[in-house]
Amino acid sequence: MKLKYKHRLAATCMLGSAVYFTSRIFIQNAFDNLTNLAICTYLTSQTYLFYRTIRALRQIGEQPTLKSRISKAYEQLDGLMFYPSNNPLHRRKLIRKLLENVDPEGKILVSLGGNVGRIENKLAELGADVINIDTSVSGLEKCKKINPEIECVVADAESLPLKNNSADILFSSEAIGHFSPTEVFGEAHRVLKEDGVAQISTYKNTSYNRCVVRSGLGLYKLYPSGHLSSIAIDAGFNQANEKEYWSLSAFFEPRKMTMLTAKK
Repeated sequence: MKLKYKHRLAATCMLGSAVYFTSRIFIQNAFDNLTNLAICTYLTSQTYLFYRTIRALRQIGEQPTLKSRISKAYEQLDGLMFYPSNNPLHRRKLIRKLLENVDPEGKILVSLGGNVGRIENKLAELGADVINIDTSVSGLEKCKKINPEIECVVADAESLPLKNNSADILFSSEAIGHFSPTEVFGEAHRVLKEDGVAQISTYKNTSYNRCVVRSGLGLYKLYPSGHLSSIAIDAGFNQANEKEYWSLSAFFEPRKMTMLTAKK
């Protein structure tokens, strides 16, 4: 697959900037102080990130369906700081926010789009019985190696292979934008117990996040404030509220996020 013009242009500009600033740093004796060394390291890392991303975009675009492209994207970019869940600081913050609303110990927790299970592993360590739902077979295989006690299920978040009223907590980190929220919240309401809680994190609909999403082959959808809450209420949840917070993603790049908490 040939890359779109905007992707080629973005990659060219980024690489050109990296070469220009790196050259200036070396001319000015870059290694004379730690500040210049840090700048040089950052630019090199960003260049490598874009190289990996462009390679991944070529392979992702060859997949026949949108959902297969999504699975391929996470397989290709796993391990990079491109996604917030790959950042340990973001994972800790996300878990703290979850603990503000629920105590996972001894609870059945269903995670939508957990992939390799970095966050899910921490939740399992806190005593939750975790069921990791994802469409990526290779991602779930890695999750099983990290923690064999996590139940990994290859399935679609819009059609969960779970019984009615069978889970205490439904959790999702930056995955809702890949699916139909109406279908996801409908399934969440079905599988959660009467006092169950759904906690969903997503990117806030800001100009910067929209720019980032546009560069990702349309694999993610952003929603205006209050939109997901209204869908959760329509699905049957008694309460739903959204809270904004800041997080760190690509090489500690700040991103504005939204945390939705829906109670049955």
